[in-house]
Amino acid sequence: MRLPLERIIFAAFVIGFAVFATSAWFAVKDGRAYLESEQRILRINETLLALEQMLGNLRDAETGQRGYLLTGEAGYLEPYFRAVRHQEELATYLRDRLDDDPQWLPLLDEMDSLRREKMTELAFTIHLRNTKGLEVAMRVVDSHQGKELMDRLRVVIGLPYHTKRDELRQEIADSKERASQSRFSLMLFGGMTLLGLIGTYWAVSQEIRSKRALGDRLAHEATHDALTGLPNRRYFMDWLVRLGAQSGRRGRPLALLFIDLDGFKAVNDRFGHEAGDAMLKEVALRFRRLVRESDVLARLAGDEFAVLMPEVASAQDAARLAQRLIDSLGMSVQRPLLADCPDARVGASIGIAMAVGGDPDLLVAEADEAMYAAKAAGKNCYRQAPPRAAR
Repeated sequence: MRLPLERIIFAAFVIGFAVFATSAWFAVKDGRAYLESEQRILRINETLLALEQMLGNLRDAETGQRGYLLTGEAGYLEPYFRAVRHQEELATYLRDRLDDDPQWLPLLDEMDSLRREKMTELAFTIHLRNTKGLEVAMRVVDSHQGKELMDRLRVVIGLPYHTKRDELRQEIADSKERASQSRFSLMLFGGMTLLGLIGTYWAVSQEIRSKRALGDRLAHEATHDALTGLPNRRYFMDWLVRLGAQSGRRGRPLALLFIDLDGFKAVNDRFGHEAGDAMLKEVALRFRRLVRESDVLARLAGDEFAVLMPEVASAQDAARLAQRLIDSLGMSVQRPLLADCPDARVGASIGIAMAVGGDPDLLVAEADEAMYAAKAAGKNCYRQAPPRAAR
Protein backbone atom coordinates (compact mmCIF):
# COMPACT_ATOMS: atom_id res chain seq x y z
CA MET A 1 0.00 0.00 0.00
CA ARG A 2 1.42 3.29 -1.09
CA LEU A 3 1.46 6.11 1.43
CA PRO A 4 0.06 9.47 0.45
CA LEU A 5 2.55 12.08 -0.58
CA GLU A 6 1.56 14.28 2.35
CA ARG A 7 2.44 11.50 4.81
CA ILE A 8 5.76 10.82 3.11
CA ILE A 9 6.65 14.51 3.27
CA PHE A 10 5.49 14.68 6.89
CA ALA A 11 7.52 11.56 7.81
CA ALA A 12 10.57 12.93 6.05
CA PHE A 13 10.11 16.22 7.87
CA VAL A 14 9.79 14.45 11.24
CA ILE A 15 12.83 12.24 10.59
CA GLY A 16 14.81 15.19 9.25
CA PHE A 17 13.87 17.35 12.20
CA ALA A 18 14.78 14.53 14.63
CA VAL A 19 18.19 14.08 13.00
CA PHE A 20 18.64 17.85 12.85
CA ALA A 21 17.76 18.29 16.54
CA THR A 22 19.89 15.34 17.63
CA SER A 23 22.94 16.48 15.67
CA ALA A 24 22.43 20.04 16.89
CA TRP A 25 22.27 18.80 20.50
CA PHE A 26 25.47 16.81 20.09
CA ALA A 27 27.19 19.78 18.44
CA VAL A 28 26.25 22.12 21.28
CA LYS A 29 27.12 19.53 23.94
CA ASP A 30 30.54 18.66 22.45
CA GLY A 31 31.37 22.29 21.71
CA ARG A 32 30.54 23.32 25.26
CA ALA A 33 32.61 20.42 26.65
CA TYR A 34 35.52 21.49 24.47
CA LEU A 35 35.38 25.12 25.60
CA GLU A 36 35.13 24.04 29.24
CA SER A 37 38.16 21.81 28.72
CA GLU A 38 40.12 24.75 27.27
CA GLN A 39 39.23 26.81 30.34
CA ARG A 40 40.56 24.04 32.56
CA ILE A 41 43.75 23.89 30.48
CA LEU A 42 44.19 27.64 30.89
CA ARG A 43 43.65 27.41 34.66
CA ILE A 44 46.11 24.51 35.04
CA ASN A 45 48.70 26.40 32.98
CA GLU A 46 48.32 29.42 35.22
CA THR A 47 48.76 27.23 38.32
CA LEU A 48 51.91 25.65 36.87
CA LEU A 49 53.33 29.09 36.11
CA ALA A 50 52.60 30.25 39.67
CA LEU A 51 54.36 27.19 41.15
CA GLU A 52 57.37 27.81 38.93
CA GLN A 53 57.41 31.46 39.91
CA MET A 54 57.28 30.53 43.60
CA LEU A 55 60.32 28.25 43.33
CA GLY A 56 62.12 30.64 40.97
CA ASN A 57 61.38 33.50 43.36
CA LEU A 58 63.02 31.61 46.21
CA ARG A 59 66.01 30.73 44.03
CA ASP A 60 66.41 34.38 43.06
CA ALA A 61 66.28 35.39 46.72
CA GLU A 62 68.96 32.83 47.55
CA THR A 63 71.10 33.94 44.61
CA GLY A 64 70.89 37.56 45.75
CA GLN A 65 71.77 36.55 49.32
CA ARG A 66 74.81 34.54 48.17
CA GLY A 67 76.03 37.33 45.95
CA TYR A 68 75.71 39.84 48.76
CA LEU A 69 77.41 37.58 51.33
CA LEU A 70 80.38 36.98 49.02
CA THR A 71 80.82 40.54 47.74
CA GLY A 72 79.12 42.81 50.23
CA GLU A 73 77.66 44.80 47.31
CA ALA A 74 74.12 45.94 48.01
CA GLY A 75 73.18 45.61 44.35
CA TYR A 76 73.12 41.83 44.71
CA LEU A 77 70.24 42.15 47.17
CA GLU A 78 67.84 43.37 44.47
CA PRO A 79 66.58 39.81 43.66
CA TYR A 80 66.19 39.16 47.39
CA PHE A 81 64.06 42.24 48.01
CA ARG A 82 62.03 41.54 44.88
CA ALA A 83 61.37 38.04 46.21
CA VAL A 84 60.32 39.44 49.59
CA ARG A 85 57.82 41.75 47.86
CA HIS A 86 56.24 39.02 45.76
CA GLN A 87 56.28 36.02 48.10
CA GLU A 88 52.99 36.72 49.88
CA GLU A 89 51.25 37.65 46.64
CA LEU A 90 52.33 34.36 45.04
CA ALA A 91 51.36 32.37 48.13
CA THR A 92 47.88 33.92 48.15
CA TYR A 93 47.45 33.27 44.44
CA LEU A 94 48.48 29.61 44.82
CA ARG A 95 46.12 29.13 47.75
CA ASP A 96 43.26 30.54 45.65
CA ARG A 97 44.17 28.10 42.88
CA LEU A 98 44.63 24.97 45.01
CA ASP A 99 42.45 25.29 48.10
CA ASP A 100 39.35 24.04 46.24
CA ASP A 101 40.87 20.54 46.56
CA PRO A 102 41.19 19.48 50.23
CA GLN A 103 44.17 17.22 49.46
CA TRP A 104 46.37 20.29 48.91
CA LEU A 105 45.50 22.16 52.13
CA PRO A 106 48.11 20.45 54.37
CA LEU A 107 50.69 20.85 51.61
CA LEU A 108 49.89 24.56 51.23
CA ASP A 109 50.32 25.03 54.97
CA GLU A 110 53.66 23.21 54.87
CA MET A 111 54.72 25.27 51.84
CA ASP A 112 53.90 28.51 53.67
CA SER A 113 55.79 27.36 56.76
CA LEU A 114 58.90 26.30 54.82
CA ARG A 115 58.80 29.43 52.68
CA ARG A 116 58.71 31.73 55.71
CA GLU A 117 61.43 29.71 57.41
CA LYS A 118 63.60 30.00 54.28
CA MET A 119 63.08 33.76 53.99
CA THR A 120 63.88 34.12 57.71
CA GLU A 121 67.09 32.16 57.22
CA LEU A 122 68.10 34.39 54.30
CA ALA A 123 67.31 37.57 56.26
CA PHE A 124 69.28 36.26 59.25
CA THR A 125 72.45 35.59 57.23
CA ILE A 126 72.20 39.00 55.59
CA HIS A 127 71.87 40.56 59.06
CA LEU A 128 74.92 38.61 60.25
CA ARG A 129 76.88 39.78 57.20
CA ASN A 130 75.97 43.39 58.03
CA THR A 131 76.71 43.17 61.76
CA LYS A 132 79.35 40.46 62.28
CA GLY A 133 80.99 40.00 58.92
CA LEU A 134 81.31 37.40 56.19
CA GLU A 135 82.90 34.64 58.28
CA VAL A 136 80.08 34.48 60.81
CA ALA A 137 77.42 34.61 58.10
CA MET A 138 79.12 31.86 56.06
CA ARG A 139 79.20 29.59 59.09
CA VAL A 140 75.41 29.69 59.07
CA VAL A 141 75.34 29.08 55.31
CA ASP A 142 77.79 26.17 55.64
CA SER A 143 75.51 24.54 58.21
CA HIS A 144 73.36 23.50 55.20
CA GLN A 145 70.16 24.58 56.92
CA GLY A 146 69.27 26.75 53.94
CA LYS A 147 70.03 23.93 51.47
CA GLU A 148 67.86 21.52 53.43
CA LEU A 149 65.00 24.03 53.41
CA MET A 150 65.31 24.51 49.63
CA ASP A 151 65.40 20.74 49.10
CA ARG A 152 62.21 20.35 51.12
CA LEU A 153 60.59 23.25 49.27
CA ARG A 154 61.43 21.64 45.92
CA VAL A 155 59.71 18.47 47.09
CA VAL A 156 56.66 20.28 48.50
CA ILE A 157 56.25 22.51 45.42
CA GLY A 158 57.06 19.61 43.10
CA LEU A 159 54.15 17.46 44.34
CA PRO A 160 51.35 19.74 43.09
CA TYR A 161 53.46 20.76 40.09
CA HIS A 162 53.89 17.20 38.77
CA THR A 163 50.27 16.36 39.59
CA LYS A 164 49.00 19.42 37.71
CA ARG A 165 51.34 18.75 34.80
CA ASP A 166 49.91 15.24 34.47
CA GLU A 167 46.41 16.71 34.64
CA LEU A 168 47.36 19.15 31.89
CA ARG A 169 48.57 16.37 29.59
CA GLN A 170 45.41 14.37 30.15
CA GLU A 171 43.21 17.44 29.68
CA ILE A 172 44.94 18.30 26.40
CA ALA A 173 44.43 14.73 25.15
CA ASP A 174 40.76 14.86 26.17
CA SER A 175 40.41 18.27 24.58
CA LYS A 176 41.69 16.96 21.24
CA GLU A 177 39.21 14.08 21.40
CA ARG A 178 36.37 16.46 22.20
CA ALA A 179 37.48 18.69 19.32
CA SER A 180 37.24 15.71 16.95
CA GLN A 181 33.77 14.84 18.27
CA SER A 182 32.73 18.45 17.92
CA ARG A 183 33.82 18.57 14.28
CA PHE A 184 31.95 15.35 13.50
CA SER A 185 28.76 16.67 15.11
CA LEU A 186 29.06 19.93 13.25
CA MET A 187 29.44 18.14 9.91
CA LEU A 188 26.34 16.05 10.64
CA PHE A 189 24.44 19.16 11.65
CA GLY A 190 25.56 20.94 8.49
CA GLY A 191 24.54 17.98 6.30
CA MET A 192 20.93 18.56 7.34
CA THR A 193 21.11 22.27 6.76
CA LEU A 194 23.23 23.06 3.74
CA LEU A 195 22.93 26.81 4.14
CA GLY A 196 23.83 26.60 7.83
CA LEU A 197 26.81 24.35 7.07
CA ILE A 198 29.05 27.10 5.74
CA GLY A 199 28.36 29.70 8.42
CA THR A 200 28.18 27.39 11.44
CA TYR A 201 31.15 25.18 10.57
CA TRP A 202 33.32 28.14 9.67
CA ALA A 203 32.47 29.99 12.89
CA VAL A 204 33.07 27.01 15.17
CA SER A 205 36.22 25.97 13.27
CA GLN A 206 37.55 29.47 13.77
CA GLU A 207 36.79 29.19 17.49
CA ILE A 208 38.56 25.83 17.68
CA ARG A 209 41.61 27.18 15.87
CA SER A 210 41.62 30.24 18.10
CA LYS A 211 41.50 28.10 21.23
CA ARG A 212 44.17 25.79 19.91
CA ALA A 213 46.36 28.77 19.05
CA LEU A 214 45.79 30.07 22.57
CA GLY A 215 46.84 26.69 23.97
CA ASP A 216 49.98 26.71 21.80
CA ARG A 217 50.78 30.26 22.88
CA LEU A 218 50.31 29.41 26.55
CA ALA A 219 52.50 26.32 26.15
CA HIS A 220 55.18 28.45 24.49
CA GLU A 221 54.93 31.16 27.16
CA ALA A 222 55.23 28.52 29.87
CA THR A 223 58.65 27.45 28.52
CA HIS A 224 60.05 30.66 26.96
CA ASP A 225 61.07 34.09 28.17
CA ALA A 226 58.62 36.73 26.92
CA LEU A 227 61.29 39.43 26.46
CA THR A 228 64.06 37.62 24.56
CA GLY A 229 62.18 34.63 23.17
CA LEU A 230 64.83 32.32 24.66
CA PRO A 231 63.91 29.21 26.67
CA ASN A 232 63.24 30.04 30.33
CA ARG A 233 64.47 28.39 33.53
CA ARG A 234 61.78 25.68 33.44
CA TYR A 235 62.65 24.66 29.87
CA PHE A 236 66.37 24.84 30.66
CA MET A 237 66.11 22.62 33.77
CA ASP A 238 64.04 20.06 31.85
CA TRP A 239 66.72 19.88 29.15
CA LEU A 240 69.50 19.78 31.74
CA VAL A 241 67.95 16.62 33.19
CA ARG A 242 67.46 15.08 29.73
CA LEU A 243 70.92 15.92 28.42
CA GLY A 244 72.50 14.88 31.71
CA ALA A 245 70.88 11.45 31.41
CA GLN A 246 71.97 11.26 27.75
CA SER A 247 75.52 12.20 28.76
CA GLY A 248 75.56 9.39 31.32
CA ARG A 249 74.30 6.84 28.79
CA ARG A 250 76.72 7.81 26.04
CA GLY A 251 79.71 8.63 28.25
CA ARG A 252 80.16 12.03 26.57
CA PRO A 253 80.69 15.19 28.67
CA LEU A 254 77.99 17.80 29.10
CA ALA A 255 79.14 21.40 29.63
CA LEU A 256 77.17 24.12 31.40
CA LEU A 257 78.04 27.79 30.97
CA PHE A 258 76.49 30.03 33.63
CA ILE A 259 76.52 33.66 32.43
CA ASP A 260 75.94 36.80 34.51
CA LEU A 261 76.12 40.20 32.81
CA ASP A 262 78.52 42.72 34.33
CA GLY A 263 77.30 46.30 34.62
CA PHE A 264 73.70 45.63 33.67
CA LYS A 265 72.28 47.27 36.80
CA ALA A 266 74.19 50.45 35.98
CA VAL A 267 72.63 50.47 32.49
CA ASN A 268 69.15 50.15 34.02
CA ASP A 269 69.86 52.93 36.51
CA ARG A 270 71.38 55.30 33.98
CA PHE A 271 69.33 54.70 30.83
CA GLY A 272 66.10 53.24 32.20
CA HIS A 273 64.40 49.86 32.11
CA GLU A 274 63.37 50.17 28.45
CA ALA A 275 67.02 50.46 27.48
CA GLY A 276 67.80 47.55 29.79
CA ASP A 277 65.16 45.40 28.09
CA ALA A 278 66.47 46.37 24.65
CA MET A 279 69.99 45.45 25.77
CA LEU A 280 68.86 42.01 26.99
CA LYS A 281 67.26 41.37 23.59
CA GLU A 282 70.48 42.35 21.79
CA VAL A 283 72.61 40.23 24.12
CA ALA A 284 70.33 37.25 23.49
CA LEU A 285 70.57 37.84 19.72
CA ARG A 286 74.36 37.93 19.77
CA PHE A 287 74.60 34.86 21.99
CA ARG A 288 72.17 32.94 19.77
CA ARG A 289 74.43 33.52 16.74
CA LEU A 290 77.39 31.89 18.50
CA VAL A 291 75.96 28.69 19.98
CA ARG A 292 75.64 25.44 18.07
CA GLU A 293 72.28 24.19 16.84
CA SER A 294 72.48 21.37 19.38
CA ASP A 295 73.19 23.75 22.28
CA VAL A 296 70.47 25.08 24.58
CA LEU A 297 70.70 28.82 25.25
CA ALA A 298 68.34 30.13 27.95
CA ARG A 299 67.61 33.23 29.97
CA LEU A 300 67.27 32.07 33.56
CA ALA A 301 66.31 35.32 35.30
CA GLY A 302 67.13 39.03 35.11
CA ASP A 303 70.58 39.33 33.55
CA GLU A 304 71.44 35.65 33.97
CA PHE A 305 71.84 33.38 30.94
CA ALA A 306 73.04 29.81 30.53
CA VAL A 307 74.20 27.49 27.76
CA LEU A 308 74.07 23.69 27.71
CA MET A 309 76.62 22.09 25.39
CA PRO A 310 75.92 18.36 24.91
CA GLU A 311 78.72 15.98 23.87
CA VAL A 312 81.59 18.46 24.23
CA ALA A 313 84.86 17.15 22.85
CA SER A 314 87.00 18.91 25.46
CA ALA A 315 87.03 21.65 28.07
CA GLN A 316 88.76 23.88 25.52
CA ASP A 317 85.63 23.84 23.32
CA ALA A 318 83.54 25.16 26.20
CA ALA A 319 86.21 27.73 27.03
CA ARG A 320 86.35 28.91 23.40
CA LEU A 321 82.60 29.43 23.34
CA ALA A 322 82.75 31.32 26.65
CA GLN A 323 85.42 33.64 25.25
CA ARG A 324 83.41 34.22 22.06
CA LEU A 325 80.36 35.13 24.14
CA ILE A 326 82.44 37.60 26.15
CA ASP A 327 83.99 39.03 22.96
CA SER A 328 80.55 39.46 21.36
CA LEU A 329 79.72 42.00 24.06
CA GLY A 330 83.15 43.58 23.92
CA MET A 331 82.53 44.46 20.27
CA SER A 332 80.11 47.07 21.53
CA VAL A 333 82.95 49.61 21.30
CA GLN A 334 82.75 49.37 17.48
CA ARG A 335 79.17 48.13 17.26
CA PRO A 336 77.20 49.40 20.30
CA LEU A 337 74.65 47.10 21.88
CA LEU A 338 72.12 49.93 21.71
CA ALA A 339 72.18 52.35 18.79
CA ASP A 340 70.32 54.98 20.82
CA CYS A 341 72.65 54.59 23.81
CA PRO A 342 76.17 53.95 22.46
CA ASP A 343 77.66 54.40 25.94
CA ALA A 344 75.56 51.60 27.39
CA ARG A 345 77.92 48.66 27.72
CA VAL A 346 77.99 45.39 29.60
CA GLY A 347 80.39 42.50 30.00
CA ALA A 348 79.90 38.92 31.03
CA SER A 349 81.28 36.75 33.83
CA ILE A 350 80.99 33.08 32.90
CA GLY A 351 81.34 29.97 35.01
CA ILE A 352 81.94 26.64 33.24
CA ALA A 353 81.24 23.21 34.70
CA MET A 354 81.51 19.85 32.94
CA ALA A 355 80.38 16.37 33.87
CA VAL A 356 79.48 12.98 32.43
CA GLY A 357 75.97 12.32 33.76
CA GLY A 358 75.58 12.89 37.47
CA ASP A 359 73.41 15.23 39.53
CA PRO A 360 72.07 18.21 37.48
CA ASP A 361 71.78 20.38 40.60
CA LEU A 362 75.45 19.73 41.38
CA LEU A 363 76.44 20.78 37.87
CA VAL A 364 74.46 24.02 38.28
CA ALA A 365 76.09 24.67 41.67
CA GLU A 366 79.57 24.13 40.21
CA ALA A 367 78.93 26.47 37.27
CA ASP A 368 77.46 29.07 39.63
CA GLU A 369 80.52 28.84 41.89
CA ALA A 370 82.85 29.19 38.89
CA MET A 371 80.88 32.25 37.74
CA TYR A 372 81.42 33.91 41.12
CA ALA A 373 85.11 33.05 40.80
CA ALA A 374 85.09 34.95 37.48
CA LYS A 375 83.43 37.88 39.24
CA ALA A 376 86.10 37.80 41.93
CA ALA A 377 88.84 37.66 39.27
CA GLY A 378 87.80 41.05 37.91
CA LYS A 379 84.70 40.26 35.83
CA ASN A 380 84.34 40.05 32.03
CA CYS A 381 86.15 36.72 32.00
CA TYR A 382 85.44 33.02 32.48
CA ARG A 383 86.50 30.47 35.03
CA GLN A 384 86.20 26.70 34.86
CA ALA A 385 85.15 24.55 37.78
CA PRO A 386 87.83 22.00 38.74
CA PRO A 387 87.23 18.50 37.37
CA ARG A 388 85.30 16.40 39.86
CA ALA A 389 88.03 13.79 40.02
CA ALA A 390 90.39 16.51 41.28
CA ARG A 391 88.09 17.48 44.15
